[in-house]
Amino acid sequence: MTYKEFYNAIIENNITDETINFAKEKLVALEEKNAERRAKSKSGAEEVVNKVLEVLNNGKTLTAAQIAVEIDDGISTNKIVGACRRLEADGLITVEKVKGRSGKVNGYTRKEVE
Repeated sequence: MTYKEFYNAIIENNITDETINFAKEKLVALEEKNAERRAKSKSGAEEVVNKVLEVLNNGKTLTAAQIAVEIDDGISTNKIVGACRRLEADGLITVEKVKGRSGKVNGYTRKEVE
């Protein structure tokens, strides 16, 4: 069954076993693709978090833009800010306002390990 045949069957309210099976197959394929996409996204986010922790390991306070320059891997500042928010929620870094090019911005510092 083609998509065109599938859509026409739905429009004409001609739902057969073939139509139902086609829909089930496409739904399973869609769920598998979404699961792969989520896994890839999660592994990418973990990679950014690990790189941010490496950069902040020196004890200095850095802004997201400074962290991006230090990582030098083409990771956007927005992704770094997201990773920093996650790390702050996990209690691994602290956030404080520091002077930036456009006024006060968030500065991130790694907490000391006890």
